[in-house]
Amino acid sequence: MQILSQPPSIVVAGVNCGSNIGSDILYSGTVAAATEARLQGIPAIAVSAHSGANYGLAAEVGARVAAQVLERGLPPDVILNVNYPLEWNGEFRLTRQGLRAVEPLTDYEALALGYVSISPLHINRTAHKHFDHFRLWADHLGASQVRNGV
Repeated sequence: MQILSQPPSIVVAGVNCGSNIGSDILYSGTVAAATEARLQGIPAIAVSAHSGANYGLAAEVGARVAAQVLERGLPPDVILNVNYPLEWNGEFRLTRQGLRAVEPLTDYEALALGYVSISPLHINRTAHKHFDHFRLWADHLGASQVRNGV
């Protein structure tokens, strides 16, 4: 079944109620929707807002980010994860995915300080910097042992 005569120029998933930061992005439906759009070749952003935030302003922020994506584009394997704070200081911060603590330059820190957090996320989640470590595992497992059911 086809709904549109041509693909959309961009997909904006959200505004989601509740932040999608740190490990929350692993099971976020909003981030998953943006990821699926990107897998279909459509530039996409996920927009979420802190519970109790001004969702109208969060939507305006999402529209501003979407306009930048349409103007400047995205790499083919990247989506943007945009999070709006409880009280916005009027500024944006490019961030990395954080942990559950407030660390410098992370989505957690940005929201805690009142910034809109913009995190570029890779579609390919391969742990490239650890690849050599796991290559050793594969070498120790040995293909002949796997074939013999060991």
